[in-house]
Amino acid sequence: RFRSRIQFIIVFIIVTSFLLIGLLTIRNIKVQYEAYHFDRLFRKTGHILTGLEYMRGGRSDTVQGWQPFLLHEDLTFRLTDLSQVHAMDINIFSRNGHLIASSQPAIFSKGLLTTLLDPGMLHSLRTDQRAQYLKEEQIGRLKYISAYVPLLNDRNELEAVLNLPYYAKEKNMQDEINQFLSYFVNIYVLLFVLAGALGVLLSNSLTRPITVLGNKLKAVRLGQRNEPIVWRNKDEIGELIAQYNKMIGELEESANLLAQSERETAWREMAKQVAHEIKNPLTPMKLSIQLLQRAIRDGSDDLDERVERVTRTLMEQIENLSRIASEFSTFAKMPTAEPEVLDLNDVLRSVVELFRNERVNISSGIPEQPYHVYADKRQMVRLFNNLLKNAIQAVPDELEGEVFVALRTEGDEVIVKVEDNGIGISPDLSDKVFDPNFTTKTSGMGLGLAMCRQIVEYADGRIWFEPRPGGGTVFYVVLPRAEV
Repeated sequence: RFRSRIQFIIVFIIVTSFLLIGLLTIRNIKVQYEAYHFDRLFRKTGHILTGLEYMRGGRSDTVQGWQPFLLHEDLTFRLTDLSQVHAMDINIFSRNGHLIASSQPAIFSKGLLTTLLDPGMLHSLRTDQRAQYLKEEQIGRLKYISAYVPLLNDRNELEAVLNLPYYAKEKNMQDEINQFLSYFVNIYVLLFVLAGALGVLLSNSLTRPITVLGNKLKAVRLGQRNEPIVWRNKDEIGELIAQYNKMIGELEESANLLAQSERETAWREMAKQVAHEIKNPLTPMKLSIQLLQRAIRDGSDDLDERVERVTRTLMEQIENLSRIASEFSTFAKMPTAEPEVLDLNDVLRSVVELFRNERVNISSGIPEQPYHVYADKRQMVRLFNNLLKNAIQAVPDELEGEVFVALRTEGDEVIVKVEDNGIGISPDLSDKVFDPNFTTKTSGMGLGLAMCRQIVEYADGRIWFEPRPGGGTVFYVVLPRAEV
């Protein structure tokens, strides 16, 4: 079977290769072990000595020899830091062989090592002129190598002794393998040639069906006709290809169902949103016209002013409705934004005036100084239409409604606040307020605040709400201020 052939060949090559490499590597490691560790200890000694010289030279006062450095109160901490960097213990003995400081004082305090230097080593350090001494030592059954370095003053006299015990038994495998390759290159060349030849044969005979299947999988496209694979062998590849052929049939059927469902869902959502957008300004427009009719019947003195105000407001709302209807009928989408530098004060005054005759008392704090933003005017009108309508609908009928609209600036931002004294928003619903199709009202599609957030984000702004002290909700809209 296909699986058995693959497993047998791979296991055979791996086991054979590792047996050969393991036997030859063990032999080579035994030869290189001692030389490697002695050389490594020499290098580490040089690095640590360089670090001590750097610490000694880094003092602010004039250093005479090693004594000021050795008497420093932070000597143990310095040795500990240097020991962690080089992963080696560091001990310093005095010129008389007494321990001064150690990065591992517990070894001496527990009696594992003596705090006195070996007299023979101390004599060699005083009399010989060698830069470093190596000595094999032992703690219990642990054998290790110690390096001793004399620390001399400017008169070439011994002031202290640096001791570096080397416990490491781990070997630098990469260096040893490289050396091993240089001794046994012929064996490796032969092994690689055999492995390469076997790999070519295996790839041609065993992986060809996998390659065909992979290419077919890459060519699979959702919503398109995918060709099945013809395979006559009854092995594992045949079973896999049979499942692939079954999958592409089910995929085609699922793609058709998904496409139909997505089209229906998109049209439903679009119809909801357009209906919501069109319905928002109709009630206040109807109210404004009714009040204008009443003023005409009563013969009000400010009739011309009312007619002008209501006409201007209605024209803006009708223009928005016309734009939404034409966009929906031509391409079934919401109008795209056409940003411009506009006076946000005028937009807010127009919207507030439209809702002025509602059942609640609407007040505003809109300054005379114009605040300009870069946004689509129609979308800004829809944004604040929704916020004021929601604020009015949040006030129950039995309560005297109060809605306050304010405009101010902070730095480079314009902040609009819409505040009501309604029933407020429950804390457990606060995370869902801006989600599409979510509403707490008995009517409406739940798209108003989702649309508001989308409009604000298109204008590079932010929108959020906070509970109002005493009941109600405060919505904030922050937009970047634009220069005229």
